[in-house]
Order: sequence, then structure tokens, then C-alpha cells
Amino acid sequence: MINKPQILVIVGLPGSGKSLAAGIMREVGWHVVSAGDTIRDLCISSGLETDRETLQKFGEDLLSHEGDDYFAKLLIDKALNHERVVIEGIRPVNVINIIKQEPNCILVYIDVNQENRFHRLTDRDHIGENEFSNIEKRLLEQQVATTKKLADVIIPNNGSIESFESEVKERLLSVHVNNQTP
Repeated sequence: MINKPQILVIVGLPGSGKSLAAGIMREVGWHVVSAGDTIRDLCISSGLETDRETLQKFGEDLLSHEGDDYFAKLLIDKALNHERVVIEGIRPVNVINIIKQEPNCILVYIDVNQENRFHRLTDRDHIGENEFSNIEKRLLEQQVATTKKLADVIIPNNGSIESFESEVKERLLSVHVNNQTP
């Protein structure tokens, strides 16, 4: 068992490219833990549906009943048997702050403008303006955007997939265990 894994926590607003960044890191040997998949697995094991509304309600209930520490520990525990781990998709800022206290943890914020996020989400999830507006309101409540101020590394993603992939590799593959980035 690895004692203290190197952890990259990748956060950002929906449609920013978190999963894409995590996938890029997976391709170069990093283990990926998805906060959304963790909630989805818990829903399935509880016999619940895995639609967006159920997942959100389940996640909110989990945090209110079990607490931020519980969810952070679930994610950290999934990282313990790996040397290099990406944890992606965490939204509650309190959970992010707990995980960020782990040794060898770097918080990465994927930054993208609202217009690009809207187009990506309408293409990917086939949502309309009203649903996008509801997502934006919910995110304000969860304080996701405030994580940008906490980030050790900010990676812009307003260009092509190729330029984003290049930026992710350049910035994240040079991360060192002692939390130093070039």
C-alpha cells in the first residue's frame, strides 16, 4: 500500500473539462476517482435511480446527514492504494477544503467562460437555457466558483480540445510530489 499518494483534485464548473482533464491524466498512468461516480455507486447500492435529480438529492442528503468529512473520507480512501490519483468533480467547497489538507495534494481549477460552458452542456447533455440557468443557480449555492481562489493551478479551457490537452499535459505532468509546480 502507498502511504501518501500524490493527489490532484480537479474542479471547475459543469462543462469546464474536468472529466477530459482527468481522462488525459488517466492516459498517462494516473488513477482517477470521480466524485459523481462515487455518488452514482452509492445510489445504485441503495436501489435508487441514477438520473440527475436523484443523484443531486442523494448527494445533498448524504452531506447533510453524514457530513462533509464523511464524503471527503470516501474519496480519499479510494486514493490510498495508488501512487498518483486524480479526484475530479467535487462540488462542495467544504469537501474540497478537507481533501486539500491531505499531504501531496494540489487543487487544479479548470477555467472556462459561461458561453463556452453553455454550448458544451447543450451539445453534451442536450439541455436548454432554463436548465442551464437552474444549474448556474445551484452552483452559486454550492460555491463552486469560489474554488478558483483556492486553486494551486488554474488551467484555461476556452480553445480547442487539442490546446487544452497540451496545456493539461504541460501543467500537470510537471507537478512534483512536494507540491511544487513550474
